[in-house]
Amino acid sequence: MAWEPNNEGEDPPQPFSLKSKDEIHTVKLYQFEASPPCAIVRALLAWAEVPYDVVQVNYPFKSEISWSKYQKIPILVVNDMQVNDSFIIAKCLSPCLFGREATQHELNLMKEITFGVMVAVEIELFSDDKDRSNFVDAFFSDDCCSQTFVKPLVLLMVSQAPDRIRKSKPEVKPLSEYGETFKKGLQGNYIGGSSVGPADLMLWALAEMCKHVRSTLMENWLLKNDLTGWYERVAAIMATKKSIWTQ
Repeated sequence: MAWEPNNEGEDPPQPFSLKSKDEIHTVKLYQFEASPPCAIVRALLAWAEVPYDVVQVNYPFKSEISWSKYQKIPILVVNDMQVNDSFIIAKCLSPCLFGREATQHELNLMKEITFGVMVAVEIELFSDDKDRSNFVDAFFSDDCCSQTFVKPLVLLMVSQAPDRIRKSKPEVKPLSEYGETFKKGLQGNYIGGSSVGPADLMLWALAEMCKHVRSTLMENWLLKNDLTGWYERVAAIMATKKSIWTQ
């Protein structure tokens, strides 16, 4: 049966059969550089030291993914198998990248990161004038044409995003209310237990994204929830890996 890509929030129709890094031959990531879920996928690949090609998708036309029925990012193509949605990508690739399936504890927190923390970060980041401007600057950092013609439109859209997100996802709590969950979620040094797991990298990538756009939002959140030590342990390991930033 030919491989069929998944829809957002859904597992692929066929089981993702790769179980080790040795089975990975080609990886291509279609992305926006400053996108939080794209940063998550890059962190997972960097952790496992899996080489990958990046295709920067130009907004708003997204001609680079015109071939795909799925029109959101990230899109990851592994050995010609298209996998969509950062949560599903992390879930599918865990056996390859970590040598094991994500535990139920990790899956629960991976969902909380994807559908809770990440959305709360976007709401609060885009609600702050300076953070919003810095994010949009990073979004268009390599595209002079878009800087001139598209950036003002995107800045307007991003300024309207918090109200739009709150209306469409009323279940999302303020960022401050997610801290205790992750403080209690540590199983030793990491969420993954004695070693870094997928949930650790997903949360770390959100902190790195904020740092990259010169926002202290996640830095302050980590400090208030006694998670700075956890962040520094993950960051020390990731400092030995390929940077998750291409720009």
